Amino acid sequence: MNPYGLLLRLYPRDFREEYGEDMVQLLRNQLRDENARRVWARTVLDVALTAPSIRLEAHMSRGTSAPVVYGTATVASIVLAVVAGTTVGVSVVGLAGVLVFGALAFVAWRRARTLGSSPHADAHWWKYLAIGGVALAAVVVSANLADDEMSEGMWAVFFGGLLFSVGLIAAGLILGVTHAVHARRGRAPATGSS
Repeated sequence: MNPYGLLLRLYPRDFREEYGEDMVQLLRNQLRDENARRVWARTVLDVALTAPSIRLEAHMSRGTSAPVVYGTATVASIVLAVVAGTTVGVSVVGLAGVLVFGALAFVAWRRARTLGSSPHADAHWWKYLAIGGVALAAVVVSANLADDEMSEGMWAVFFGGLLFSVGLIAAGLILGVTHAVHARRGRAPATGSS
């Protein structure tokens, strides 16, 4: 299997079956017409940023990932507010994101727990951790492969990818701890009486 075929395995099977051939053809065309190093850097970054969200979309219909998505956005907003430092506008946006996404994460978590749609949603903690780690590595490698002076737009993409990957890692760690606690308690039902 070629390297791009391995990258495509990060996407859900249904997505690969529908779009995989077109994606491979697009990569071939780009490699024929452009610098291979830049094409591969852009491709790895694209896969790292889009595969996790497409995988999450596949789970959204089941209602198990909404709390994780909003929790990840909350963590990313916290990081944004902290990194912004003295830049008031960016700090305000980060803090607003913490409030909005934090509230949505809590409501989604309560709703999923109340409905009992997936009492074992935390069993997939390692996927978030692994995808976040791969995304972080792809962002760092892509930034190192890029020109010394990136445009503001590229810095925004780089920073967004960095926040997204750190958020996924944080979500994986939180779900991993939750999974360990549930395993230790013997998976008591969420709606059971005491």
